[in-house]
Amino acid sequence: MKMTLPLRTVLPDFGSEVRNQKAQFLKVILVGIMHILIPSALAVIFIDPSPWPGLSFMAAWFPIILVIKQFLKRGYLESASYAFCAILLVMVNTGSIFFGGVIGPNMGAYMAVPLIAGLILGIKGGLIFSGLSTLSAIGLLWFEQTVSLNNHLPPAKPISTLVGLLITTGFMVILMYTYNRILDQSIKRTQANAEIQRELNQRLKAMQTVLEEKSQQLMLANQNLELRVSQRTREIELIGGMVQQLHSCLTLEDAYPVLQSSLMELFPGFEGRLWLLDEKTNTFTAALHWGSQLPAIKCPPKATCAALQKNQSTFHFSPLDETHCFQDLPGRIQSSVCMPIRTSNTTLGLLQLCHLKPMFGWQEPGLDSQLADFRRLTTTISHQIAIALGHLHLHMELQNMAIQDELTGLYNRRFMADALNREINRAQRKNHNVGVAILDIDHFKQYNDQFGHDVGDEILKQIGAYFKTNLRKDDVACRLGGEEFLLIFPEISQNALQKRVEHMINDLRQIRIHHHNRELGTITVSAGAALYPNHGLTPQQVVRAADLALYQSKNAGRDRLTFYDPQQMAYLDNSRDFSSLSAN
Repeated sequence: MKMTLPLRTVLPDFGSEVRNQKAQFLKVILVGIMHILIPSALAVIFIDPSPWPGLSFMAAWFPIILVIKQFLKRGYLESASYAFCAILLVMVNTGSIFFGGVIGPNMGAYMAVPLIAGLILGIKGGLIFSGLSTLSAIGLLWFEQTVSLNNHLPPAKPISTLVGLLITTGFMVILMYTYNRILDQSIKRTQANAEIQRELNQRLKAMQTVLEEKSQQLMLANQNLELRVSQRTREIELIGGMVQQLHSCLTLEDAYPVLQSSLMELFPGFEGRLWLLDEKTNTFTAALHWGSQLPAIKCPPKATCAALQKNQSTFHFSPLDETHCFQDLPGRIQSSVCMPIRTSNTTLGLLQLCHLKPMFGWQEPGLDSQLADFRRLTTTISHQIAIALGHLHLHMELQNMAIQDELTGLYNRRFMADALNREINRAQRKNHNVGVAILDIDHFKQYNDQFGHDVGDEILKQIGAYFKTNLRKDDVACRLGGEEFLLIFPEISQNALQKRVEHMINDLRQIRIHHHNRELGTITVSAGAALYPNHGLTPQQVVRAADLALYQSKNAGRDRLTFYDPQQMAYLDNSRDFSSLSAN
C-alpha cells in the first residue's frame, strides 16, 4: 500500500494567509520526510547486514505522518504542528539512542528540530523546542558516557558524522528554499490581494460617491417634486375658487375684481393687463390693469402681436427678444406673455403678463419642468377665463334680451320698473331727487296708417338711437310700448330736468324720415315730467304724476313739456285711468 501525502492534496482554509503558509510548509516537510525514507530504506536493505531494526524505525514514520495528515485535513493546525515537532524530537532521540548516538549523523537532526519548530510554530515554539533539543542532546551525551547502550554498534566514524551533517544540512537547505518559495508566493499573493483590495476600495469609494450623488439628486428631485405638487395643488385651489366666483358673477363689472385678485395670486411678481374685444368696433378695450411699471392703459394690443396672429399664447422670456409687446414701452420690462382669450373660433380678449426680469433665467439649464409648468398654467388660465367670459357674455345677452326692446335697443318696461325702484331707494338713502319723464310721439298712428309700419318702426329706431347717444351714463331710457318712452334721471333738480327734456324735444324735431324719396316732415313729441320726492314717494306715484303731465301736454296742443302740478291735475288723477306704470 502506497502511503504518501501528495503535494496536490487540498488543505482547508485556516482563516489567514499566515496560517495557510504554515500548513503548506508542514505538508511539504511531511512529503519530504516520506521521500527521504524510501531511498534510505533501500540503502539500509543493501548495506546493513542487519537491516530490520532500521527498517522498523523508518516504518514507524508512516502512521505518524498519516495521523498528522488527518489533523491537517480537519483543520487542527496547532495540534498537528506541536504533535509533529514533539514526534520529530522523540524520533531523533530514539535514533540517537539506537542508531549511532548523538555524535554522528544524528547531530544535525538536533539542529533541525528547533529550526523546523520555529518555522512552523513561530518564535515561541522555536525557543521551546530549542531548549528541549539541547537538553535531549546533553542528556543523551551524558547517558552515552555513563551507560553503554550502543556497545553492539561500532563507534561513529568522522566520515559518518560529516555525511550526517551534510545530509541534514542539505535537507534543511531544501526546506528553507521551499519555505522561502512558499513565502515569496504568499507575499506575491498578498500584494496581489492588496492591490485587488485597493482597487476594490477605490471602486467602492467611487460607487459610494456616485451613490451619494444619486441620493442627493434623488433628494433634490423629491423636494422639487413635492414643491411642484404643492404649487400645483395651490394653483388648482386658486383656479377652482376663481371659477366658482366667476360663475356667480352676473356682469363683467362683477367679474373684474375676481379676475384681478386671482391673477395676482396665480402669477406673483407679474404685472398684467386684460383687454376685451368689442365686436362692433373690432377694437380692444382695457378691462384690468395692475402693476406699477406698466404705463397708463392708452395703447391697445397691436395687430402685429404674434398671439393674435397665431391665435395661441406667445412667450418672450429673453430681454434680447425684440418681438414682445412691451418692448417699446418705457420702464424695465424685459419679458412677457400674451394669451389670447378665445372660445371656439371667437376672440374675446387678450391677457398680457410682464416681468421685470428675464423669466426662468433664460440661459440657465435644468428649467424645462418649470417652463412646462408655466406654459400649462397659462394655457389653463386663458381657457378658464375664456369659458367664464363666454358664459358671462351669453348670460348678458340673454339678460339683455329679457330687459331690452328689440326694435329700439332701449330697456323695456320690465327693466324700467326695477331701475326706477332701485334709483328711488338710493335717493332715499342719499337724500336726493330722481326725475322721471314720459315722452309720446305725436300722431304716431297716422304715420303707421298712412305710410306703413316700416316707417313707424324707423321713427322708433331713430328716437331710440338718439336717447342712447345723448343721455348721461347714469340716465336710463326705456320704451314702455307703442310710441311711449320713459326716461329716468338720477340726482337732478326740477330746473335741470326741464332744460334737459325741452332740449331733447327740440333735438327730436331735427329727425328726418324719408319714404320713397319723400321727406315725411317734422317729428314732434309730447312729454310729461315729475320729480321724486316732490310729486310722489313711490315709483308708481311718480310715474302716475308724469303720466298725468303727459296727458296735459297732449290736451294743450302737443309738442311740449308739462311738469306735474298737483293742484291743476288733481281732477285728472281721480277721473282717468292712464297707461304706463301708474296702474301698477
